[in-house]
Amino acid sequence: MPSQQLLIPHALVDDAEAAPAARAALSTAFKNGLLLPGLQSHLDRVTPRTRRLDAQGVVGADEDVLARAQGLDPETPPWAALRARALGLPNASAMAWAFLTPAHWVLPQGVGQTQVSLSDPGQLRLNEAEARALCAAMQPYFSEDGLTLHIDTPAQWLVCGAPLQGLRSPAPERVLALGGDVAPWLPSTSPGAPLLRRLQNEMQMLLYTHAANDARESRGLPSVNSFWLHGCGALGAAPEPQNDWTVLEFLREPALRGYTQGDWRAWADAWRELDARLQATTQAQTTPPGLVLCGLHTIVTLEHAERPSRGLWRRLRRRLQPNRQNAALAAFLCPA
Repeated sequence: MPSQQLLIPHALVDDAEAAPAARAALSTAFKNGLLLPGLQSHLDRVTPRTRRLDAQGVVGADEDVLARAQGLDPETPPWAALRARALGLPNASAMAWAFLTPAHWVLPQGVGQTQVSLSDPGQLRLNEAEARALCAAMQPYFSEDGLTLHIDTPAQWLVCGAPLQGLRSPAPERVLALGGDVAPWLPSTSPGAPLLRRLQNEMQMLLYTHAANDARESRGLPSVNSFWLHGCGALGAAPEPQNDWTVLEFLREPALRGYTQGDWRAWADAWRELDARLQATTQAQTTPPGLVLCGLHTIVTLEHAERPSRGLWRRLRRRLQPNRQNAALAAFLCPA
């Protein structure tokens, strides 16, 4: 295998509801002059290998790839414990950990409405003073259940304790991309699930009247009325990465905007800068890096063998006119 691997989250739009709009935005960008020579140079050399995960699984495609690359369990990668170890926190290897993301839940409005939805945590714009005030108010309740909070950044905290063992929950962006409804994703089978639900109910009541939320609402910002746990698990032995991985994050934010707002123009436009980076990285190396494209639950791997094969895109170029090549590329990147 190549020594370096490039991973592109959200390169593929594989959700059936979102794919038509993303494909249309990409087709419009092609008509307006978008070219992807960096991606096409990879497709020229190889035939892609595709692997699909459970569409309703907790772990997203790019998480699966990175977990396997680091020797972690792809079903339950303990990302929070890995971060705790990097920060040098006590019990980083001995205890179960989770990321705690302060969140705003949109509660049902009107007769017959039952769905509770997660809002994009990035829209909270929580500052350090607010995070510390909220954490101080929440910690006594968590301590009663053997859980300890640590602020990593205002938008991402860490929590550790035995009740987190066996807890499975997706990252907030996965919840948002798949509709935002929290109900299908709330842990229900682990021993700590009832404790989590109780804590979430208690935090909704505690935070409803918190002074930090009053100040936020006066500035037109959404309140912090709940939290989301993810990246749960215990680390155990130190992971041993198999390759040198570079994650190209150009598409993550515009893709999330596409999933939540239905507007995929920014995602299509972001391909221009991403492809330039991809082309520069490839040209700078003697051996072409491996390339992995991810959607929500689809993984496409482009690995360059010592003897290049006649790649998919090279064959298509011979058979199709340029406009049909662009249509085929849009269908490849938006496969649902």
